[in-house]
Amino acid sequence: MADVEKPEDAHPVYGSTEMQGTGSPAAGYSEPPPFIVGRVRGIWKKSATNVDFTKNLCTFIFCGAVGLACTIVFSIGLPIAHIVIGTLYLDDCPVQRFIPIYLVVAGCFILVKGIMSIAEAYHKKDLNKDEEYQRPRVFSRADGLVGCFLFCWFIAGCVACCCGSGKQDAGN
Repeated sequence: MADVEKPEDAHPVYGSTEMQGTGSPAAGYSEPPPFIVGRVRGIWKKSATNVDFTKNLCTFIFCGAVGLACTIVFSIGLPIAHIVIGTLYLDDCPVQRFIPIYLVVAGCFILVKGIMSIAEAYHKKDLNKDEEYQRPRVFSRADGLVGCFLFCWFIAGCVACCCGSGKQDAGN
């Protein structure tokens, strides 16, 4: 049987016999990653249209474990960035001296609000699935107080930023 030349840019295909047995399963392309690819294929099979598939895929990505992990990293990373940037420029803001203070305080309170949300989710997880969840007063009151403070602090930060906007030179 004559050998057929393949183009140089041809890639191995999942399940092909040419790459099997060349090392680890990832290097051999013998099987796709089971969790994510299997779930996406399942979503594809259950979807009637492309719009339905896109909607279900977005729900899987953003509401599943991947979306939850990204949300947690973003919700904790953003306030930490507030705190770090505010601390770095605490005595060295050329526009308005209150802006770094605003960043540090806002970062701390956003971080506290995020930690409270994680604590509430942990508390909610320990309850039975059969009973309806009643939010404890501690979480409601603390969340309300921190939310009101952050709203007022946001307005104060906007005033602090807008009052100092004319002091910056175009050369800087």
